[in-house]
Amino acid sequence: MVRKQMETCMDGLLHYEYAYTGESTNQPQDPVHAALQASAEVRLWLDGILTEVENEAREEGDRVSGQGSTGPGMVLNQEVRELPVWGIDCYTRRNLDLAICAAAAKSGHDSGTKLRDKRWRTDFIEKRILPAINRQPSQTAHQMELALGDILAGSSEAADKVAASAVLGWCGIVGPEHFKIHPKGTGVICLLNKGIGPNKFVKQYLGQVVPPWRWCEMQDATEACQLKRNSKPTLPDFYNMLLECHKNDPSGYAVLYVDASIKGNLASSLSHSCNPNCDANIAAINGRYAIALYSRRRIEFGEELTIDYSAATNNLTECHAAVCLCGSHLCRGSFLRYTEDTQSEYFKQNQNICQRLAMLLEASHEDRGKKIDMDRLSRHGLRATTLRGSPLWMKRYASLLLKFIESERKDFRPGNQKPDSQASYLDLESGSRYLFEER
Repeated sequence: MVRKQMETCMDGLLHYEYAYTGESTNQPQDPVHAALQASAEVRLWLDGILTEVENEAREEGDRVSGQGSTGPGMVLNQEVRELPVWGIDCYTRRNLDLAICAAAAKSGHDSGTKLRDKRWRTDFIEKRILPAINRQPSQTAHQMELALGDILAGSSEAADKVAASAVLGWCGIVGPEHFKIHPKGTGVICLLNKGIGPNKFVKQYLGQVVPPWRWCEMQDATEACQLKRNSKPTLPDFYNMLLECHKNDPSGYAVLYVDASIKGNLASSLSHSCNPNCDANIAAINGRYAIALYSRRRIEFGEELTIDYSAATNNLTECHAAVCLCGSHLCRGSFLRYTEDTQSEYFKQNQNICQRLAMLLEASHEDRGKKIDMDRLSRHGLRATTLRGSPLWMKRYASLLLKFIESERKDFRPGNQKPDSQASYLDLESGSRYLFEER
């Protein structure tokens, strides 16, 4: 029965061939930058954009990207280390759990009791096996047998040895292809023997601060270069975070991109996990905004530091390609939440070109009530940051757009939709908020 369960194939994972040898795991993760470097014209154009961004957003960037009073955070190569990390998909994780459960019935009283405990098995997989995998040299880290041998040699716990031996035995019976380990790129590992306690400051997420309109221009230029060189990746990169300036800020609400792909620190190397041990929080420090990473629970020696990317997509192909390798018992299978593309039809029906032109005419009409528009802008916190120097008609147009966004947000709240087998309440809420932020 156990063998039959293990042989259940997960398409796209079990039969995917990785080149484990002869390749450096330190190669750039994102082919975008390789493509940009190969095109001098596009590179110079982007350099000009970045220079202009730095000049235009200097005032905003000073408020956002400062170190503040958080201090330097974790010290690289003393408290944490960046290195190539590896992970397991939900198929491999299930097989590990099945192998340990099969050994529970044959084990002694003490060990068998632990092996039957779901919480113990979770800790064994996430806090024994995964750290043991990342302790292996990059050239051999894909071999589950070596990680299990590391546990057998280093652990003094009888239950650990029984569980590791059980999985090792099943590797020999059903084959190591049912216990695959996959490369994740560069990650961050805890080096402190005492570990990292909960609510400890890890690092500030640093990068270039880019306003949304300029970010879209940069993305368009990057995509044009990728298409020209036929190097467009299946998945976008995740070297950026959205920073929301609070609507109660004197300068008003704003959304900024903090891009760590060119200028950043170790905070941008944290991998995704569906059950992360770190959180990214927006804080105001000495009058400056900062994205501060804190530990949300205890992190043991050798454990990888992770955050939840909290990203969503309405592209099902993209969602399936974003295979999650966190190995958590709460793994969703993909690090992108899938939101059905019902919003596009809604947008076409309620925001077509005729309706937008009508909104522009309405915004340009002198008799339009000013107080309603100003109250709506104030309610959303749109002030100097986004409206500085804008003519009155543009402020009225922004108010009308906010009116549509409010209506759309209301219609797509989880309470107004019925979660099905593919979309939980959390998925709907995430998708609703993602849509609101995008608008």
